[in-house]
Amino acid sequence: MEQNHFKGIFAIPQVSFTDNNGIDYEETMRCIQFLLDCGVHGIVLPVYASEVRTLTEKERIRIVEMAISLIDRQVPVVAGISSDQIQSVLTLAEHACQLDADAVIAYNPTTLSGDETKDYFKTIDHIINIPLFIQNLGPAFGGKSMSEDVMKSIIMQSDNPCYIKEEGSDFLKVLPKMTGFRDQHPEKLLGVFGGQGGRFLFEEFRRGSNGTMPPSQLADIMVDIWNLLETEKEEEAFDLYQKVLPLLLFFGNNKIPSYKEILKRRGIFSKTVCRPQNWPVMDNMSYRDLDFLMEQIQPYLRVKS
Repeated sequence: MEQNHFKGIFAIPQVSFTDNNGIDYEETMRCIQFLLDCGVHGIVLPVYASEVRTLTEKERIRIVEMAISLIDRQVPVVAGISSDQIQSVLTLAEHACQLDADAVIAYNPTTLSGDETKDYFKTIDHIINIPLFIQNLGPAFGGKSMSEDVMKSIIMQSDNPCYIKEEGSDFLKVLPKMTGFRDQHPEKLLGVFGGQGGRFLFEEFRRGSNGTMPPSQLADIMVDIWNLLETEKEEEAFDLYQKVLPLLLFFGNNKIPSYKEILKRRGIFSKTVCRPQNWPVMDNMSYRDLDFLMEQIQPYLRVKS
């Protein structure tokens, strides 16, 4: 996949689980097909929004294998390789390269110091031959924010070209600094992406981001906002962004269970099972709020199941 494709909405599919907490691979692939139907510019999996911390190495490998086969080069695939165990990271990275994934993405373990973090990413860089997304995962997502200097050092030491996914503690201030670094070293840093569930898509774009990585449930709307921004239709983009923002904020409070509730309502998933990970529990008022918010954005849901 050519590097100029690494731009836009790189969506994260959710993983469907059975009632006994096994993986429903068929529904998980249905979610990926939904993203392709939405016109996403890339797909990233499995990562935080895929409940990756509950998945075994074997499950992760199978998901990536099935996803790459289904996607069949239609859009870039970024394979998630993060783990607290370095050997698992290396195994997943090597496997992604063997499958011809277009890039890998990893965040830094919370136990590492700055120099240790640089060594950690250098170890990954030595066994891959595809771009490396360096995910600056902040405490809000159970991570540990990296400093700009550490990220710049990782980029400059890497033999493979890099991307940044910036969602650290001070991401809106750090993001334009990293896009400036991208412009100074375009052969080393190919792009800077945002995250945060798509809640700050508009601000990220205005700060020079190459794209963002939202979950899947509203991918068609996120694609439409991005495409409007790319074609310099800022007022139309902002109008659509304002309409969906209350729902994006709702997702920020309710996290993965609310993503899956929308996927169920849209006919992609048949159930909303999450593996135990201390996710928020939606109560009756939450469901009433969701009913109201979904009514507001119903006309803008472009892809029908």
